[in-house]
Amino acid sequence: MTSQSRAVSAAALEQLLLSELECAKQLLSLVEREHELLSDGDIDNLQPVVEQKNRQIASLQATSRQREQLQAQSGYDASLAGLELCIASLETPGKANNLLNQLIETAQSCQATNSINGRLVQQRHQFSRNALHILQSQNELPTDTYTQQGTPYTEHGTRTLGKA
Repeated sequence: MTSQSRAVSAAALEQLLLSELECAKQLLSLVEREHELLSDGDIDNLQPVVEQKNRQIASLQATSRQREQLQAQSGYDASLAGLELCIASLETPGKANNLLNQLIETAQSCQATNSINGRLVQQRHQFSRNALHILQSQNELPTDTYTQQGTPYTEHGTRTLGKA
């Protein structure tokens, strides 16, 4: 491999890492917005953000695949270790290393915030299930004040505790 083709590969790799980083930053912004909406209970505005987040994830995956293809074409595995080896082989790896570090930090922030969001969704789901259970339990009680025999209806039924 000539030094000129390495420079082209370095430029291509750096551009892909930059694109991947920008996608990850946009994803982080959406995940943080999702967190705000979940924390505020603003369910009405949540769906459009979730849809944007899903589109951004697809965009990030496509960019990652392009970078992985470049790694493979250069003879490196499409893993993080392969990427690190690919960067280490560059004549001037500083910019690519910096981009990779920023990308890793941003991805970790996305994962952490998304995990918190998942717990918030789970808590809201559990709260809703409990509330629904309470409402359904109340609906199972008869609404009549008196039985068909004309005696007062009691919610807990009648039972004899003892006779004197």
